[in-house]
Amino acid sequence: MLNEGWRSHSRGRDVVVGYVETYDRPNTRSQIRDLEVLPRAKLEYRGQVFEEMDLDRCCSAHPDVALVDSWPTPTFPGSRHKKRWQDVEELLEAGINVIRRSTSSTSSR
Repeated sequence: MLNEGWRSHSRGRDVVVGYVETYDRPNTRSQIRDLEVLPRAKLEYRGQVFEEMDLDRCCSAHPDVALVDSWPTPTFPGSRHKKRWQDVEELLEAGINVIRRSTSSTSSR
């Protein structure tokens, strides 16, 4: 996903990292290279703060392509949608192409 996003970026497309889990892996972090990583939204739930993709920020930035990791997983309570794939659907409806890791594919409408 990250390499495909970077290739798109190197061809002149506006690419942002909407959500990626690096798990502090140096190889994963290095694959982000110089791509713009959007800050995450912070959500408080039961006294803890969690981070989620900032869907509003991603939509308002309106890149050509957004990279979204872990798209079949649930989001944290307080998010607009219950699953990240629903966030992906909203990005697609906004005319933003999405590269997602789980299927190593590009989606567009």
